[in-house]
Amino acid sequence: TGVLKFLNDDANIKSLSAQLTIGDTTSLSAEFSGNVELDFLKFGEFTAALTRAKIGLSRTAADPAVPTSTAKTAIDLAAQVKLTGYDPLQTGEAPILLNAGFGTNGEGVKTFFFSLDESTPWLNPLGLTGTAINTFSLTYIKTTVPAVAPKPAKTYSATEVVAKLTFVNTSDGLTNFMYEKLGITSLDVLYSKDNQAGKTLFVAELGNIELIKPVNSTDLSMTITSAKLEYAKTNPPVDSTQTTTPTTEETNTDLAIMGQMVLKNYDTTRDDEQD
Repeated sequence: TGVLKFLNDDANIKSLSAQLTIGDTTSLSAEFSGNVELDFLKFGEFTAALTRAKIGLSRTAADPAVPTSTAKTAIDLAAQVKLTGYDPLQTGEAPILLNAGFGTNGEGVKTFFFSLDESTPWLNPLGLTGTAINTFSLTYIKTTVPAVAPKPAKTYSATEVVAKLTFVNTSDGLTNFMYEKLGITSLDVLYSKDNQAGKTLFVAELGNIELIKPVNSTDLSMTITSAKLEYAKTNPPVDSTQTTTPTTEETNTDLAIMGQMVLKNYDTTRDDEQD
């Protein structure tokens, strides 16, 4: 039929599934996949195409035995998007895939996320030749606690960002300095904030730093194989109903710098010393 021809030949949708369950919890889910590229946004060289999508809906009826019980509706959306022409400082850059999703459990918790698919790193981002963003993800969670008299409703949020950059040898200024001069091969970053728990965390870790590079195999070398900076802050939780932070609790801040160093050929009187 015309619909099947469009799905299979024109839209390249090779798999389309759906499921409906009826009971105390009624649920409906649908998913399509295949060699799909449904363009939904395009201007200039930039194109965003939907390559995979999934939707799930469920509704749980109120429990008649519990007077305060209410019906709950949960939504789960997920998609994969292919981007081309996304870097304004490059021409002909390789496409990347982004995974994104949104969900709500019907009990006051909403989640949003998107991430760079690790199979398609962003190479030479914004003109930084020799650099690659291998990992990037953002997760945001919003939790609403309903009002229970005499207490009003409360809202909390939590955010997490994870990123990984790698550097290779190149003649470009910044990456040449990072890789050739310092020997740094990667940078991992983690940032998270949870205002319900009152915690903020920032972690940055360098994969490798060559402080002293040997010219010959017998020369002294000094390498920091792992260097980590960790900053943590714990403060009294704040929700959307508060205008000031309570003063009855203290704010704690911790800063830690950790690393591991490897020395080679450090003893000039011996040629068999261990690293």
